[in-house]
Amino acid sequence: MMELPKIEIPALHDGGTPRSIGVPAGNLGCVLIVDDNPAKLTSLASVVSDMELEVVTATSGREALRQLLKLDFALILLDVYMPTMDGYETAQIIHSRPRSAHTPIIFITSEAITDEDRFKGYAVGAADWILSPIMPEILKAKIKIFVDLFHLNRMVQHQAEELRKLNDELEQRVIERTAKLALFARIFDSVTEGIMVTSADRNILYVNPAFTAITGYAAEEVTGNHALMPCFMDEAPHSEIWHNIKETGHWQGEMVARRKGGEHYTEWLSISTMKNTGGEISHYIAVFSDISERKAVEERVAFMAQHDFLTGLPNRLLLQDRLTQAIAHAQRKQDRLAVIFLDLDHFKTINDSLGHPVGDKLLQEVAGRIKDAVRASDTVSRQGGDEFIIMLQEPGTADTIAMAAVKLLAAIAGSYLIDGSEIQVTTSIGISVFPEDGRDSDSLIKHADNAMYQAKGSGRNNYQFFTSEMNRRTLERISLRTKLSHALERQELSLHYQPQVDLQSGRIIGAEALLRWNQPVLGMVPPAQFIPIAEENGLIATIGEWVLREACRQNQEWRKRGLPEITVAANLSAVQFRQKNFGEMVMVIVNESGLAPSAFELEITESVVMHDTGAAIALLQQLKSFGLKLSMDDFGTGYSSLSHLKKFPINKLKIDRSFVRNIMIDPDDAVIASTIISMGQNLRLTVIAEGVETLEQLDFLREQGCHEMQGYYFSKPLPAEKFACLLSESARRIEAAIQLDVPNVGVPETS
Repeated sequence: MMELPKIEIPALHDGGTPRSIGVPAGNLGCVLIVDDNPAKLTSLASVVSDMELEVVTATSGREALRQLLKLDFALILLDVYMPTMDGYETAQIIHSRPRSAHTPIIFITSEAITDEDRFKGYAVGAADWILSPIMPEILKAKIKIFVDLFHLNRMVQHQAEELRKLNDELEQRVIERTAKLALFARIFDSVTEGIMVTSADRNILYVNPAFTAITGYAAEEVTGNHALMPCFMDEAPHSEIWHNIKETGHWQGEMVARRKGGEHYTEWLSISTMKNTGGEISHYIAVFSDISERKAVEERVAFMAQHDFLTGLPNRLLLQDRLTQAIAHAQRKQDRLAVIFLDLDHFKTINDSLGHPVGDKLLQEVAGRIKDAVRASDTVSRQGGDEFIIMLQEPGTADTIAMAAVKLLAAIAGSYLIDGSEIQVTTSIGISVFPEDGRDSDSLIKHADNAMYQAKGSGRNNYQFFTSEMNRRTLERISLRTKLSHALERQELSLHYQPQVDLQSGRIIGAEALLRWNQPVLGMVPPAQFIPIAEENGLIATIGEWVLREACRQNQEWRKRGLPEITVAANLSAVQFRQKNFGEMVMVIVNESGLAPSAFELEITESVVMHDTGAAIALLQQLKSFGLKLSMDDFGTGYSSLSHLKKFPINKLKIDRSFVRNIMIDPDDAVIASTIISMGQNLRLTVIAEGVETLEQLDFLREQGCHEMQGYYFSKPLPAEKFACLLSESARRIEAAIQLDVPNVGVPETS
């Protein structure tokens, strides 16, 4: 660091004698003491008056503000606890006024203070605290520091102006220039802000001790260095900043900077330019201070303003903001948004019997369970008491919303062990959905609240949608799920069989086993209605295993009765296909039935095998090695490529009924069907078409070379006994149907 000549700093007040720190001659300035205790006020004034300071007193915050209208003060000693207007409020008002915005304030109190009190004081601008008992020497030392800093700040401002004036006279006034530079250096060395001076090309020329204290870089490490400049302006739009500096001569703002050790911190940075007599930029001056602690306090205050103090969840204010934004987003995307209003059952009883501390801990644990039960993109908020609101963005259908509610009920229900007490908790849930139940946040919350009370009125520990229609559909689905869970044990499930016909021989060579549910109250429930429910709640694995056993058993029984031998095919769901040791389970079932493996066929859809082609191929090869037949069902509706198709060890391709239905009126469907048939022939696979209902469809597919068919043209799916009748009596009729083009002759009259 270069050594500059020492000079005297002129006094701030006219007629004063020079002082080394630039404070007024005769005294150090005015100090305002504010305290509602006269004795304490007198005591403090006597200590301060010994320091060549002019003392002004005030017995209240309001009187202090009146004094600030008359005089400028170098320092304010402010009592914290005063009636009417306490020290926090007084300090906040003082620093809100431009004239006194930078006047340092020292809080004085005889009361015990907490860390929260300190944070609150610093948040309103306190520079320091002095606690009773007050040591006069310590008080004087602190007053001296802050008074000097106050005058030093004035001096910095004054000298900055002086430096600008001197810049035009540098060539003619070398001695004065040297003096000013010396003063500049002394000021730099004494202030707590980091200061850096660079050349016009931004090479660092000079830094002060505060620079080193803040950044960790010594002066010799940075002097003459241009590359280190970004370290003090990290992650900033540098080009825009320098453009503004060149245009206006100044820039200031908040910046994230990096210390020598790599640690990031937040600084308040001001950059100014100095110009020579020719109007060209000669230097840049950067002044910065570390505001990390202040930022942390601000962020903490902001967090507390928007979050529940007990659970840390977003509060009503933050939820309203997020909900408003989510509604706007849903409107743009024409999507849904769900609001779930949750209230614990009988929470007041828990609070009254076990106490509020236990109740608070219970709420904290409930909040944790709720957060674990929803997605990261969802918002969980506490409204107060035992009320929580969850906002689900892009929630899907009413069924998926209901599933989320069921998951919440299960997550919250159960035992909580708190302070040695075991507590059982349930909850009631109300649901509203945008846009059906409201188009603004207030309406959605209100309607969800209403639905929650409906849930409580329905016995608690359940959920209710706001609209009766959604409630009705959801209740029906829940009822269906409950009934389906008992269908197997109550023997309500059965298999119907639809014949598969070989077009060359005209004979029934196979049958597809189709699951049917005859519910005593509802009657025959369509598979499209109950199979998705079985897949959602995991019942499909148990039901699927029963289908495999029953299909094998029935085929073996037909063979024992001397009926024509056929292959029975059963569909596999994705859940079954991904079961652990599924291949071994199938072989156990086939072996236990006594059926030859070649007489059993598994139908797998494209979407199932394409989920994980490597694992799918391995499982299919295992099943094929057992001797089972494999068919790819609904071919053409998925996304398997020819390269994948060649790798799958399958025997048969099944053309989906969606292509067969319009094969005579839609040229595209006709081309797809013909292509699949041709592909199957080239790959030496059997091709079967499902959904054949008319003679025209049959003729077209036969002309294209399709091997097998099934559909209502031959027979609808039949119960086992009626199918046995068809199998034993109708081979001749089916052959005649093919040869004479007579539809449906394969269906016995009794069906």
